[in-house]
Amino acid sequence: MQDLFNYPNICDIAFDWNNEKLKNLIQSFIINLNKSKPHALIPACGTGRFSQYFSEFADIQAFDINVNTIEFAKKHRSRSNINYYVDDMKELNYSQRNDFDFVLILNNSIQYLKSRADFKCFLKNIKNKLSKESVIIIEMGLNWNGENLNKPYSWTAKRGNEEVKIDWTALSFNQGKSLEIVKAEYKDIISNEHISFESEIEQTIWNYETFFKDVADSNMKIEKILSFPNFEDVTDSIKNKESGRFIILLKNINQERER
Repeated sequence: MQDLFNYPNICDIAFDWNNEKLKNLIQSFIINLNKSKPHALIPACGTGRFSQYFSEFADIQAFDINVNTIEFAKKHRSRSNINYYVDDMKELNYSQRNDFDFVLILNNSIQYLKSRADFKCFLKNIKNKLSKESVIIIEMGLNWNGENLNKPYSWTAKRGNEEVKIDWTALSFNQGKSLEIVKAEYKDIISNEHISFESEIEQTIWNYETFFKDVADSNMKIEKILSFPNFEDVTDSIKNKESGRFIILLKNINQERER
């Protein structure tokens, strides 16, 4: 087994979700902050695609736990107002800022935390780094109960002379954890380079009740929940929704930093 995220170029091609509606939605959240150049923190930033895009509207600090991924972002998605660095979502050791106006967590990255306890640890630490009117924006799945186990989700992505094929299969679901296998195949039709490998990924899965409890236990509140990709406001009906991906806005209950 290999680590998928040790191949940042393959990830960058495979996960190139060019979702203009999502970008525009988040841009509207940034504009509503009413700040000329807000400060943003992007945990689990991956190869830096969203960091680069939102650097047009905010000063960005972006981190990932994977060194290879950060080096790729520095090389290919560098901007004068983006600071890329290696850090862990559970620890948040690097940045000394305590005035971030918004935190942006996309591409289901929150589910790579190993446990709900790690998530609550992240929320506890992030509260000390927020400005008074800040917002946390999370894109994530909710309410998945193990349907479609052992049924691969497959796609092919191309960029120039490069092509990546992905087969992503959920193998098991137990006590809020999923075990998934990713088969990746990369080829360059000019250089004839070919790479294929399998990667094992474990994700933490929330339903609405467990997510709401973890947020409340961390003295945060859910401001709004939007369905993905239609962005329908489902804040009041999420309990009755089937599994899916959602955009969730969190705020500090006290709107003041814990010291």
